[in-house]
Amino acid sequence: MDRERAADHEILTTWNRQYREPLERYVERNMPSLDAEDVVQDLFLKLTRRGRLSELVVSDVYFYRAVHNTALDRLRKDERRQARGHDVLDFDPLDEAAFTPDTELMGKQALGEVIDELSLLPDRTRNVFLMYHTSARSQKEVASELGIGLSTVEFHMTRATRHLRQISGELAA
Repeated sequence: MDRERAADHEILTTWNRQYREPLERYVERNMPSLDAEDVVQDLFLKLTRRGRLSELVVSDVYFYRAVHNTALDRLRKDERRQARGHDVLDFDPLDEAAFTPDTELMGKQALGEVIDELSLLPDRTRNVFLMYHTSARSQKEVASELGIGLSTVEFHMTRATRHLRQISGELAA
């Protein structure tokens, strides 16, 4: 495992030296509203999370396509965040008088935003989070059903919760 990580680190370092500047120029030229450094960093972060980089068959075309897709993802994410110009819901859910067509619509919109944000998470993280929160399963049961360790379930739950809290803070600001 350590050898694999060392090999991935070496590959990533080589790719960084070879591709970072040309990819940043590509983003600056084609999508000037984005921070090119951030987009390229997001791409390299995705590659790092993927692991087993030696198994990837890459070329210049691969990197330009990947950075283009990463930039498009960033644009979509930014558009969704800008579209959230409304206030966070502020009412007592047990107060029946608070349920009006407007509050119901706001609740549906807020739920839609949570679903959008969950779709940005890695598949495994999203699945673990949804299995736990939408069924009566314990984390131990989720781990058993997915064939993964309890600590892995805890990791994914923490990742998803942290992501949603970060978004929640951005909405409140």
